[in-house]
Amino acid sequence: MTLVTVSGWGFVADFLAFLDQVGFYALLGIEGKGFTRVMIPIARLIMTYQMKVLMGISSINLVPTRLFRQVALMQLIGYTATQMQLGFCERGNIESGPMHKNTLADAVERLTAEELEFILNETASRLQTKGFFNGSKGHFALDATDLETTAKYKGAGVKKYTEWKADKESKKAIEVERFAYGFKVLIVYEVRLRLVVAAKVVPINEHESKSTLSLVRQAVKNLGDGVVRVLLMDRGFLDGQDLWVLKHELGIDFVVPSKDKMRVTEDARGVCRQKGDWESLFAAERRGKKKVDKAGKVKREGQVSVMGVAGLTTYDQYGDLEHARRANRKDFEGNALNAVVVTCWQGEEYKVGKEKVFLSSLPAEDPLGVL
Repeated sequence: MTLVTVSGWGFVADFLAFLDQVGFYALLGIEGKGFTRVMIPIARLIMTYQMKVLMGISSINLVPTRLFRQVALMQLIGYTATQMQLGFCERGNIESGPMHKNTLADAVERLTAEELEFILNETASRLQTKGFFNGSKGHFALDATDLETTAKYKGAGVKKYTEWKADKESKKAIEVERFAYGFKVLIVYEVRLRLVVAAKVVPINEHESKSTLSLVRQAVKNLGDGVVRVLLMDRGFLDGQDLWVLKHELGIDFVVPSKDKMRVTEDARGVCRQKGDWESLFAAERRGKKKVDKAGKVKREGQVSVMGVAGLTTYDQYGDLEHARRANRKDFEGNALNAVVVTCWQGEEYKVGKEKVFLSSLPAEDPLGVL
């Protein structure tokens, strides 16, 4: 879903009452370190910007016509009739509303990352206190998204990458070097409830794995012990020492895709075509989604086939720091780790050596459950 918009704001009163119930307004008494002079309460500026988002207003230029003209709505979040007509001061040329549109945009920009993190973390804690995670199965995901900007943004990083582009003259694919400026947003969220419980913003060139443990620890602090039970991560967060801490210090199981050139990946693929012995190899399959053509005729019956592999010891980095330092010794023994290998997905069989491999601390006896 790329956009949510509404045709009216009848839901706002109930939403504001909900924020009051969870104690959200108590968080808005932040200091506002980026402000040299405060004429409009910072809490009201934040609530005004939230209304912009909730009303589906995509551009700050549309705020005067789409938001500020909704007098009853603005009064609902604390503005008086005088402020709506005359503004907060006599400076500037205001066509409508309590402030110039750029005042709202600049106010959000002046909030520091620490202030925004405080609001987010405390909100997650309040949702937990009110029982929002009581129905959670404990499955959380750790994800990263690039936010590209121009090179002029303060604090923005830069990363170099290559892409393939078709050359018009030679009609061949050529490799082109590109640069991306901006930031990377890292979040921990509950996969079923879709509630973000911890977040961090770093330069776009910073590797995801540097923030894994700090983000997870913040999520645990926000929600309390025992709420985060399984962490699902993408390949960018794969780090043996971090995985060891998650399982053996924080008590959190994990599922993460393995990389193709790792020895543990090759070992898992090497045994995935064998029959399950129900001691170290556990085969399982289930029906998948049927593939149909435009006429609705079934072209292929979908099937998912997996193999659980228990006790793999060839991921040398899976352990604490001292364990990794002993990796080149003759008497070195790796720590056991389980894997789930997908050999067939939705009726399409993977080629030998191309199977998808997931590393996990969860039991290999139920590979479909892990998948």
